[in-house]
Amino acid sequence: MSQSHDLLLYTAKVCPYAHRTELALEESGAKYDTFQVDLANKPEWYAEKVNKASKVPTLVVDDKKPDQFNLPESMVIVEFVSDLFDPVSTGNTIHSKDPKVRADSRYIVERFAQLVVGSYMSAALKQDVVAFNELVQGLRTFNELILERSSQGPFIKGDKFTFADIGIAPIFGRILTVSKTNLFPSSADAAPIHELLEKDASLARVKTWWEAVSARPSWQKTYDEKLIVDMFTKRIQGAQQQAK
Repeated sequence: MSQSHDLLLYTAKVCPYAHRTELALEESGAKYDTFQVDLANKPEWYAEKVNKASKVPTLVVDDKKPDQFNLPESMVIVEFVSDLFDPVSTGNTIHSKDPKVRADSRYIVERFAQLVVGSYMSAALKQDVVAFNELVQGLRTFNELILERSSQGPFIKGDKFTFADIGIAPIFGRILTVSKTNLFPSSADAAPIHELLEKDASLARVKTWWEAVSARPSWQKTYDEKLIVDMFTKRIQGAQQQAK
């Protein structure tokens, strides 16, 4: 595959949104460089020169050329990468050319966020049991959403790893990591999420999906579980100290 653009990704391993862009670049077979941004101590020049909102990710395209441009927002970058690289060369189409499929993929990513992100953060950082129970129910609803689109999968839209999988996997992976390391509160109404995933029929389709996602080389190359555990442990401890 020939590549006509230089790509520099400003990212942070702890950030699920930045993780989306790393997955897309790996799946596309792109050649790219990365700059790891310390989110707790960002370079002074970052907001001025890279991203005025001072967020990650940002993909800088052709940074050494006069027509350089900086592209923020994770799913915008994922879509751009999909359009930039020819699926005939890479063997994978991240984002369908069909307008209906594209729209539905965007919807699934948005709906997943509505169902789980708020309750996930409250359950983890505030040790909120009610939020944890809502998170479990949100994952069960997500299971139904996947079933409606592809009963066999293994991915959300069928047998290909695409836009919707990339948009959701980094968040779900972190949920499982937090669960496996016992960083969620205990609930009388639901077992830990990683245990439910193994035995609860209402999450069977999610289990099939996750087994396929976590087996992909792009996932294994880009996910640092120990880093996520360390980060969440520190954030939970910090939140508990503030609550005193």
